[in-house]
Amino acid sequence: MKSVLFRMLGFLLAAALLVCGAGVAAAEENLFEYRVLEDGTAMLTGYKGSGADLILPASVDGHTVTGLSKSFGYNTPCVKDLRTVSVPDTVTEIEPGAFMFAEYLEGIRIAEGNPALVFTDGVLYNKEKQSLMLYLRTNAAGHFDVPEGIRGIEDKAFVHARLVSLSLPESMECIGRESFDQCSFLEEISLPEGLKFIGADAFDNCDRLHRITIPAGVTDIEEAAFTDNRLREIRVAPGNEVFAVSGGALVNIRDGVLIAYPTQAEAESCAVAEGVKRIGRFAFYRAHHLKQISLPEGLLEIGRGAFVSCDHLTGIDLPDSVTTLEKMAFEGNSDAKRLHLPAGLTAITENFDGIGVETLEIPETVTSVEKSFRSLRNLKEVVLPGSLESVGGNAFAFCRNLESVTIPAGVREIRCDFTGCAEALVIRVEAGSFAEAYCKEHQLNYRVIAE
Repeated sequence: MKSVLFRMLGFLLAAALLVCGAGVAAAEENLFEYRVLEDGTAMLTGYKGSGADLILPASVDGHTVTGLSKSFGYNTPCVKDLRTVSVPDTVTEIEPGAFMFAEYLEGIRIAEGNPALVFTDGVLYNKEKQSLMLYLRTNAAGHFDVPEGIRGIEDKAFVHARLVSLSLPESMECIGRESFDQCSFLEEISLPEGLKFIGADAFDNCDRLHRITIPAGVTDIEEAAFTDNRLREIRVAPGNEVFAVSGGALVNIRDGVLIAYPTQAEAESCAVAEGVKRIGRFAFYRAHHLKQISLPEGLLEIGRGAFVSCDHLTGIDLPDSVTTLEKMAFEGNSDAKRLHLPAGLTAITENFDGIGVETLEIPETVTSVEKSFRSLRNLKEVVLPGSLESVGGNAFAFCRNLESVTIPAGVREIRCDFTGCAEALVIRVEAGSFAEAYCKEHQLNYRVIAE
């Protein structure tokens, strides 16, 4: 009787433990955020639990887990605490950036039988070892030889790596976006002849990388590939039919795009080559030595942040061919005492903050000014063109010496209060205009222009 009782108690205990275990698993599973893909499987997007060792589930709410989203790191509060991550054999995709903030991650345990992923010596690859997906930040080696056979470095693969030097195999064809971002110790990298593509921000903030040579086989380099660089020289290997160096700058001669300028070059002037139609995003970012820039007629576009913090430029002369000026193309050019804006420009948005001009002439073609011309410490008077319809985003804010602004009758929208301007500022308006009504409503000091 006693043995039967013990057997029954054992059965009940085992059942209780089984139920309890299922409850723990379910509770753990519920800590994962996910989205359902078209095929009914799940992509994990975040984890709300804690701890240093994370085990990814094979399923959530009945959905087989097949991937890890690039947003996983953003949505996982404990990501910086992670030391190991265990990946089930169902997961076949880990998007770039999923572990970008896991700065103490020491190992990724890939389940036996996983058909897509392999982790070796601190590096995550695809199963065929043709793609390098992630180089852990905890790797202490100063040098790394990317294995022969690797054809691509995935986006964000080496972010914050402590490498001083790196060897790439001849099989390498692609360097992804942000792949070496924040590699602040990297001093030496030799790009192989087989390379064809370099993505945006690939070498962003590589503070100790001073020289780079573009191989003959490279056919595509995205804008901002060398953002915030400390390069002293960019070279292009003989035989490259797409890229050339002109005036020290790397130019895509096929598409007419200036890609990058070595910001630590000591030249005080740069003449952009004829035939360039576009200055790429952040191409001259923080080129502190430059005092003069000559832009060719025929230039059409200046990309976002192209000349940000070129603080020794003495003047900004845009050719009349320029029709597109992206946000922050010019900002923080504190020594620029001269500004010529092209006659074909129709809108000025988030540009020219902090430049040093004393006078400002805005072309009659401009219909809107938005978040521009702020903190112009030398500016005293502005007469806005008759073509203008909108003034917004605190344009002219913190122009501390600005004493007079003339707003034409055609302006139908104003979204600024001239914060930080001189106390003596007078806004000149036409009688009965929208600008007059706006000044009255916002109690701004104004004067009606005499006819």
